[in-house]
Amino acid sequence: KWYKDGTKYWEISTPSKSRPGQCNTYIVTRDSNNRMNCECLGFKYHRKCRHITEVKTDLLHLVTI
Repeated sequence: KWYKDGTKYWEISTPSKSRPGQCNTYIVTRDSNNRMNCECLGFKYHRKCRHITEVKTDLLHLVTI
């Protein structure tokens, strides 16, 4: 998948809640305006999800190290 210049992205793999033993992979993106998006259904319907929270937490840990 191609992204615009200035867009950063992360692939997040999480265990599936509906299919035990399988993993789902989602793409979290951050554009040049620092807006974050995820392609999961939770973000599509609620505009927040655990994948974005995970990326933000990881980024905060990198800054404090």
